[in-house]
Amino acid sequence: MPQPFPVRNPPASLVKSSHGLQIKVSGVTIGAIQTWRPVAITRAMKHVYELNPLSSGHPFDIAIGNLGGFTVDVERYDIWTDAFEKVFGGDVSLTDAIGNQSNPFEVYEYLLHPDGYKELKVYRGCWFSSIGREYSAEGDRVVMVRGTLTYIRRDKVL
Repeated sequence: MPQPFPVRNPPASLVKSSHGLQIKVSGVTIGAIQTWRPVAITRAMKHVYELNPLSSGHPFDIAIGNLGGFTVDVERYDIWTDAFEKVFGGDVSLTDAIGNQSNPFEVYEYLLHPDGYKELKVYRGCWFSSIGREYSAEGDRVVMVRGTLTYIRRDKVL
């Protein structure tokens, strides 16, 4: 397992901020991330009705279905020396990063609280389900890479 947090002090605030957040792959902190958005995990629900002409017609139970939404949306500035696809999985191209069928990876999400409490989540069995670069002639003209990671499960370690 990668080494936990380096010693640093996040802002002493009641409002949660991303100052104390680190994302690591293979023990290396992934820099230049602009957005890290774990999608809410969902659960399918289906109302169950009684087939009876004398009943009210209202549902009487809920059938609980499978979990879904195991994705993380990530946006990162592209860096000449550390391209998005390289920091998330080795010396590959964008096409190879999404076409890879044999090497899932793990992502570690560290959050340091102002009181010193450390929170660690690990995303296991990650694959890219979408990935692409965005070029623009407007604004700051920085090349942005957007991707969606799909994972098997997320475990809270600390």
